[in-house]
Amino acid sequence: MSRLGITLCSLVLAGLVAGECRAQEVRAGAGGVAVGGSISDSQINITGIPVEKLPSIIEAATKDWRLLNEQQKQTINNLQNSLGVNEDALKSFFQTIGENEVPTEQLGKKLLEIAGHYKEVLAQVKPGPDDGPKTAEIKRAAEQALKAGQFARADELLDQLQKLQDAALEMGQLERASTSAQRGRLAMTLLQYRQAAIYFAEAGAHVPSGRSDIRLGYLDQEAGALTMLPRERAPLAWATVQNSLGNALATLGARDKGTARLQEAVAAYRAALSECTRERAPLQWASTQLNLAAALVRLGEREVGTARLQEAVAAYRSVLEAVAPIMRRSKKTCTIGSRGLSGQ
Repeated sequence: MSRLGITLCSLVLAGLVAGECRAQEVRAGAGGVAVGGSISDSQINITGIPVEKLPSIIEAATKDWRLLNEQQKQTINNLQNSLGVNEDALKSFFQTIGENEVPTEQLGKKLLEIAGHYKEVLAQVKPGPDDGPKTAEIKRAAEQALKAGQFARADELLDQLQKLQDAALEMGQLERASTSAQRGRLAMTLLQYRQAAIYFAEAGAHVPSGRSDIRLGYLDQEAGALTMLPRERAPLAWATVQNSLGNALATLGARDKGTARLQEAVAAYRAALSECTRERAPLQWASTQLNLAAALVRLGEREVGTARLQEAVAAYRSVLEAVAPIMRRSKKTCTIGSRGLSGQ
């Protein structure tokens, strides 16, 4: 440990920051440790330890506890008992305080704070009755690492646990989406096409953000259900689905190296615009036009020539021409993004 670390820990053990305890003051006998009130709210008072001997205690404690003499071992043992931790954890506490250069006036408070947090996480990491085998295994390993004062290893294990839980959460979302899709197929069996489209849309909404390929499949089914209805009966709903389909295709196209998905996205947006016209639904039309323009830009970046980029420029200009009068009349500002338009 550095000289600064030794000095900091020495001050903690010497009780130089001792004062009135929040709950009550408790004094220790010679060579002992006393804690008044709760661990989180109290000060540690250590008496009977010559200050000049403290550096050797800490030096031995942070390197090899076998170097401690009997009196030093008793002092450290008393401190362990007061904090409710073992010697490996206490050694790690000393290292943490030294490495973080805790100010002198905060030494006692920080040592107690560390011990409090440590015991909280130690209690919380214990396996529960509902944990699966893998989760319980990781938790037991993390508990052992904490008890051994191996905090970095404990954090690695908790990171593994977090990833395992994230995967379980994603699987739960996918299963939820699958159930909605099953209801959609049942509705299709009953020729309830509009209700089926609602279920398929719900399925797509529950798919995790990183699984655009699965969401695209549900959007395809939603569009398929709506196409079973006469297009004239629900033109704007059909256009909305086409726009959503275009968004999913554009997302996939951005990840692919080729242009096939982006071309499909452009086709879906244009299909939506064939029903969602500027006269029928101006804001929905403008939002779809923006999506079309964004897809054209991505496509133009991958194709030879400037034709796609020129189409994108035309789409953006048409939106500006349509929106400007609306905003002037309503005295609102508008925000234009790659996924739509909003007014404030």
